[in-house]
Amino acid sequence: MITIQIQGSSSAGNNYVISDGDTSIMLEAGLSPNKLAKKGVKLSKVIALLITHEHGDHTKHVQDLLLSGSFDVWASQGTLDAIGIERRCHVLKDGQQQRIGDWLILPFNTVHDDPKVPAKEPLGFFIKSPSGERIVFATDTNRIDA
Repeated sequence: MITIQIQGSSSAGNNYVISDGDTSIMLEAGLSPNKLAKKGVKLSKVIALLITHEHGDHTKHVQDLLLSGSFDVWASQGTLDAIGIERRCHVLKDGQQQRIGDWLILPFNTVHDDPKVPAKEPLGFFIKSPSGERIVFATDTNRIDA
């Protein structure tokens, strides 16, 4: 059974951890490694960091997390370019399924909810755990165009 831990969900910082008990996928990098450790997050179990878009409440601690863990960052090219990540990163594309460890990730385009502060290339994620359980993750989203 997968578990979802919400570490932060606000303009102060977003971070979520989805786990199957053995490995975890982290979503968003809005909280520091120290804050995550205090909340019981084990970075050693994280196999990937997925980022939906480049705004600071979702990406502020990307570099710190890369230094503290052995996982890579996965996001759209527009997001990676906007936050300046050039190492330990992988590009996700709308509709192209990606295997990360035993997890399957299907990214999809979203429309950011604030047209005054648009995101470059925001994504949502359909995530399938190693046990076959599924979850859809989309945040700061005005709508999802099918």
